[in-house]
Amino acid sequence: MPSAANIYLGEAETVVTIRTMLRKLPGFKINSVCIWAAALLGIPTSSLCFPVQVDHPRIEAPPIVIKKWIRGPEVTSLMGKVHVFEFWSTTCEPCLEAMPHLSKLARKYKDSVAFVGIDFYEAKTTAKWPSAVDKVERYVNAPDSPIPFSVGMDDINMTMSNAWFKATENRIGEMPWTILVDADGRIAWSGSPVFLGKAIDLLLQGGQDSAVIASATGRYCEQYVTYSFRFSEAMKARNYQGALVIAEDMRRSMPEASADADKLEYQALIGLNQGRAHQVGQHLLADYKDNPANLFSLADYILRSDQIKTRRARDTALALQMLATANASSYPYKGRILSDMALAQNYAGDPKKAVTTQEQALAVIATEGWRTEFVLKEKAALENYRAGIKLRR
Repeated sequence: MPSAANIYLGEAETVVTIRTMLRKLPGFKINSVCIWAAALLGIPTSSLCFPVQVDHPRIEAPPIVIKKWIRGPEVTSLMGKVHVFEFWSTTCEPCLEAMPHLSKLARKYKDSVAFVGIDFYEAKTTAKWPSAVDKVERYVNAPDSPIPFSVGMDDINMTMSNAWFKATENRIGEMPWTILVDADGRIAWSGSPVFLGKAIDLLLQGGQDSAVIASATGRYCEQYVTYSFRFSEAMKARNYQGALVIAEDMRRSMPEASADADKLEYQALIGLNQGRAHQVGQHLLADYKDNPANLFSLADYILRSDQIKTRRARDTALALQMLATANASSYPYKGRILSDMALAQNYAGDPKKAVTTQEQALAVIATEGWRTEFVLKEKAALENYRAGIKLRR
């Protein structure tokens, strides 16, 4: 893995180069490597963590091999209609954040495009398969589920996922991963769901060649990275007014990325005008009541971001409102939500309540299969709360 000394970020285009480099690192999943790189470079994680666009010839899509259908209608043929296959997992936070956007697209194109969610990487052994099925069923079939389309589960060997990833050059299992199939059953495009709408439009408007679609979405991808980089540079320079202008410009020119622009706007306002930031935060709380993934992401930023230098600047009351809404939803990261709620309660000067909530968090975490180092961190937080120590993050 390259060292910090070997990476210099002078231009936005360098981000694209770094992302290409990261894809070639052996033995690393993109979701872990890109988070490391984003932290190293001081840029938003999303700038590196969405999959790149792949330019490939329009080849026949591999077979549909579903171990279990969670929601119908079951899809057995690709002929006669355009299809979107979204490869995702409940263990993938960016996948869950993308679901509301995919739902909007599924409704927008309901007469011309069939959407199918393929859950994979959920269970690695036969023994874990029943609990994995139960987890996916609870999320997909919940009353507030953001998924209005068909969903099937891949088997523990990821038979379908591996075949489709190989066909679209997704060599390291990046997720979420979106594959667009034309009405003749051929792969027309693959990449990030952020850019799916543009790819669908190009395909439906004239059956554009895959290279044309990849080129257009690739330019859109670079535009996204450029906005993220410029925003990060403005924030590091404490040019909050400039950062706010960049976020607003991003929203106007990239409507598909409006959720990300909303987050950037809120971040800029924290440094510029905390009263206005609170007002915008309240609007986001209302706007995202059906998008718990984004609410959790915003709350987590309020509580844990190093860009917020003082505890007073952290809007803990707003964060608690966002977390309460997310906790009451089908969003599956209950352990993380409760952990953040405990932190917010401790910041608000109520370590006793923080202890109770953190104990609940640890009970849930025990059922979610967290890695040992993260469990130990949560246990240490509980001891700090018990000691009445207000953590400084």
